[in-house]
Amino acid sequence: MNNKYTHRLKMLIVLTLLFISSSNSGATTYSVNRSIGAGSVTGTITTDGSLGILSASNFLNWELLLNDSKATFTLYGPESNRSNSNLFLVGNAFSATASELIFDFSGSGLALALFQNPSTGSGMNWWCLEGTSCSDNLGGETLNINGPIQFSPYSGQKIIATTFPAPVPAAVWLFGSALIGLIGMRKQS
Repeated sequence: MNNKYTHRLKMLIVLTLLFISSSNSGATTYSVNRSIGAGSVTGTITTDGSLGILSASNFLNWELLLNDSKATFTLYGPESNRSNSNLFLVGNAFSATASELIFDFSGSGLALALFQNPSTGSGMNWWCLEGTSCSDNLGGETLNINGPIQFSPYSGQKIIATTFPAPVPAAVWLFGSALIGLIGMRKQS
């Protein structure tokens, strides 16, 4: 291979790798699709990409549509320009893998994750995953939009959300087309 083309190929590889590393923020977005009693919670939760046990600081954002079969309400997280809710997380029941958010409903100790508008403890507009203590129910999910509480009992560890299929990064397409172009230029010379 000609030295000029070898140099161009090396530069292209270096630039592509730099682009890939700078465009990967590490954040992970999970898709939520839960049925709770007669209601549902759908939407997304974005974490900082941490794996294992999660704390409240690992949750970057969320957009969760609460539907209690009579009314709907959307909870927006802190990074949304429509931020209207908070997360209260107690215990070590929430964990993450590269592809799943998992909650442990076993109820050993105080464990809950409460997404609520306008603030935690307000008694309105919430989705709660509980080992204990969001409502009078133990071990399950509750949903409320100023009406009757929807509840689904659970025990043990359950998958709460999964990641979206990963698209092929634009940098890979750019690298591939540039490589084909370089090969074509080499054949012409």
